Amino acid sequence: MNTTMDDVAKLSNVTLASVFKDKFQGKQILYRADDILVEVLWKVAVDNPHWSFVIQRASLRSDDSLHVDTVRVFQDGEKLGDIASEYYRHKYAVFVSCKKLRNILDRGDTRRTTKPNVAISTIKKFFTKQTVQENLEAAWHKANSEVSNIEYRSRNATQEVLGKLKPALMRYVFDERLEDYRSYLNSQGEEHLLNKYIDTKENYEVIKDITDKFKSGASCLVMLNDGIYTVQFKGKPPEAFNDQTLPEDYRGKIGLLKLVVDGHMVSGVGCRISANIFALVFD
Repeated sequence: MNTTMDDVAKLSNVTLASVFKDKFQGKQILYRADDILVEVLWKVAVDNPHWSFVIQRASLRSDDSLHVDTVRVFQDGEKLGDIASEYYRHKYAVFVSCKKLRNILDRGDTRRTTKPNVAISTIKKFFTKQTVQENLEAAWHKANSEVSNIEYRSRNATQEVLGKLKPALMRYVFDERLEDYRSYLNSQGEEHLLNKYIDTKENYEVIKDITDKFKSGASCLVMLNDGIYTVQFKGKPPEAFNDQTLPEDYRGKIGLLKLVVDGHMVSGVGCRISANIFALVFD
């Protein structure tokens, strides 16, 4: 008997995305897919029972069957890649997509093939979990982006408040006396803007100091995973510590950053990038 998409969908490691589960809850679903996709999915899902295959994209056909187009693959909650089928160069082909394909392809992250064995070998080779170094590289990229965004937002917030202050500032500085500026703002009901400007300016100075240290290399990235602290300074190999071996200076800084929300900076300490990624700065 030829394998069908129904057979694939009955495997214990194959599930529907939540959007489909909600839509078809309690209903009997007849699954369909292009033959080449079925062949690839069956082989890969059977050979990798520890992987999770989530039907990510599908369309409801006139016969009430659900035609599967894209399946997303996970291992231990980490996305490994997508397996899809489309009409390509006058025949149906399998599209295999994952981040690691970017390293070998001229452009993009997708390999297209009309040969099931090529798709299967590509999946076997490139659908692997990220290494610690790959996770660190991604974390550095995220940290660089987040630090720059925080500085940009803080600078804009400071300029926005200053812009609101300027009309009153120009009136009083040039028409009255500078030393009475705060009293004048208070009489106009605008003293709160001056106080807000001072606060945002002080906050920006903290952020600018941390940003400069981060970009100059007087910083390290700490990634926490399963009780292991992976610490890396730019251009140096990563080091691993546990709760007992983590240097006290790092421990204190991380402890403070755990108390704040993502994207918050603490003067002389660093920035909390996410719940398990911290950028620490040093004098």
